[in-house]
Amino acid sequence: MTPQDNSTTGLQCRLNQVLVLTLFIGHQCSTAFATMLEQFSLKTE
Repeated sequence: MTPQDNSTTGLQCRLNQVLVLTLFIGHQCSTAFATMLEQFSLKTE
């Protein structure tokens, strides 16, 4: 295993972590947004 391969694997690992984190935060935000919309629509009725 050459140093180049090692750095590429590390980069892919980092990208995977960022992707998972982005998806997780996006999911949290959309869930909170949906809850907010729900409460807002309940208030306006």
